[in-house]
Amino acid sequence: MVARRKQCRPEAGDAVACLLPMSARNNRILHIDGDSFFASCEIALDPKLEGRPVWVGGGRRGDGIVIAANRLAKKYGIKTGTACFEAKRLCPSGVLCRPHYDAYRELSRQMFLILEQYAPTLVSYSIDEGFLDFSSMDTHVWRNTTPTDYVQGIRKRILKETRLPVTAGLANSAKLAKLATDAAKGVGFIEVPPGREKDFLNDRPVQELSGIAKNRQRSLVRIPVAVGQRF
Repeated sequence: MVARRKQCRPEAGDAVACLLPMSARNNRILHIDGDSFFASCEIALDPKLEGRPVWVGGGRRGDGIVIAANRLAKKYGIKTGTACFEAKRLCPSGVLCRPHYDAYRELSRQMFLILEQYAPTLVSYSIDEGFLDFSSMDTHVWRNTTPTDYVQGIRKRILKETRLPVTAGLANSAKLAKLATDAAKGVGFIEVPPGREKDFLNDRPVQELSGIAKNRQRSLVRIPVAVGQRF
């Protein structure tokens, strides 16, 4: 199986526009997202960094502000936008990596080449993020497996062949699949089964909704209503 590959630029609209209508109940859309992608790339390029707090610096010299930090670094309070000197203060044992953008693009290319083999349509949304249309998979593929096993197989193959960890979410729309991926960080994969969408959304904070600016977030969080009640 070789996917029809599409490009979807975030500034040109939501990836939903590149896939099937968001309201179609029988849609099954998989969202794949690289975990702390630039930091994971540095670890893939230098396996000696495995198991250590790692962050990638931006700016002319690569030591301005943090543009990516792995999960171990985040435990020390290091996040995107943290000054690199502050990151070193927070985690003296951590490693600052200068960015290697050409290598990141090559690892991204390898990841998407793998993804293209698993669904009829693939939308590349960013360097480390994509959507796959699984809407017809139940009749063609999932007769001999399950969605969970199929997606876990994709994740394991990407990790084995590129050394990149990815997280995935499966749901009936691109937006909901992306929310499922956000909820799956640290777990690996979450599926929102058909008919269980509101159950999943009821406990999600409004801040997780994409496209909501910070001022709007502050207004909405004053209202004690969950995401699921706003859909």
